[in-house]
Amino acid sequence: MLERIAHRGESGAKIIERHGSTLGAVWSEPEAEPVPTGLQQQAAWDGSHPPLPQRSALERVRRPFALTAARRDGVFAARDPLGVCPLYYGQADDGALCFASEVKALLGVSENIQEFPPGAWYDSQRGFQTFFEVERQHELNADPGQIAAELRRLLAQAVSRRIRQDVVGCWLSGSLASCSLAALARPHVKELHTIAVGTPGTPDLEYAQQVASYLQTEHHEITVVLDEVLAPLPAVIWHLESFDVPLVRSSVARYLAAERASDYVETMLFDEGAEQLFAGPAQTQVSEPGTRADYAAETVESLHRAALQRVDRSASAHGVVAQV
Repeated sequence: MLERIAHRGESGAKIIERHGSTLGAVWSEPEAEPVPTGLQQQAAWDGSHPPLPQRSALERVRRPFALTAARRDGVFAARDPLGVCPLYYGQADDGALCFASEVKALLGVSENIQEFPPGAWYDSQRGFQTFFEVERQHELNADPGQIAAELRRLLAQAVSRRIRQDVVGCWLSGSLASCSLAALARPHVKELHTIAVGTPGTPDLEYAQQVASYLQTEHHEITVVLDEVLAPLPAVIWHLESFDVPLVRSSVARYLAAERASDYVETMLFDEGAEQLFAGPAQTQVSEPGTRADYAAETVESLHRAALQRVDRSASAHGVVAQV
């Protein structure tokens, strides 16, 4: 099983046998913060700051994670609220419950592979339980200036929490979201590698170059023609584990960007989720504010099957850690 997802990390690997369970993990970067010895000896996880394997610890975590742990009372597993970190499970023929970061690791082990729900935890006694739900916000009564200031503070805080190294990469498509992300990240790093992918002459590449010059980043521009888009499709589909046309199409550029980033950085920032969270172009078609808020919440809840899956697989294919 572990060999099939070895591409997710080359910095280290471990196999743990404890309390009748076997856990395996690979990782792409050293832990930026100390992890309790007890957790290291009983758990495998995805993410930079895993919670303790207990229900009470989950709601305090502010960073993406997927966790499986072998406890004396059975297996415990959990996944972050939005499903940034992937997690799947299936039951083997002998009744054992198996978990993995990608479906391919469970092929041949289980005939009924399912996605572990975001914002949920599992233990052997109580089964699946939810600890997070996306809130519906229909109306804001605060002053627009106060809202803008608080939004900037929260975005800056979120970006700073994702940066744990002096040199990182950043997806820079030329969009408002990616340009804002690069601007928020720049003060926190010594060297920021921005990467843009597009066809020759596209205005987005020009916008990305303008922002990169202003922020004084190490900018990498990848221009592609049709054959260069088609060439990586088999690999993209294999890593993505999906034939969904829009998802595959939008993954190619990120796959190429992560490939280039892997020559320079271990971590890459992506702006995935911005359009859904802030009611981007597709959601402006919904006229009623209340309906729009519900629609925005629904799209955020489905991110783990689309945008978040796209960046995780595109980055991990090249051993790069995606941060969103």
